[in-house]
Amino acid sequence: MVANVIKKGQTMALIATYHKIAIPVEFLPMFLENAVLCETTYEDGAETISKVDKVGKVEIYDGEEFLQAIAQQKLTGT
Repeated sequence: MVANVIKKGQTMALIATYHKIAIPVEFLPMFLENAVLCETTYEDGAETISKVDKVGKVEIYDGEEFLQAIAQQKLTGT
């Protein structure tokens, strides 16, 4: 349940990006216990939290894929 993750008086950091976030697998249990996904809406000149959900999908990748992507970025300058 999402309400169990967030405690009254707790401050949350919102990471806004169009990319996916990758973390080392050893941090995954703690991340899933403490992280939520949220949607925001723009109202009265400010963004507000409009929906909160638990993380529903996790994909596991080999670190080599990340190293290859980094090397390709360096070669192409992107």
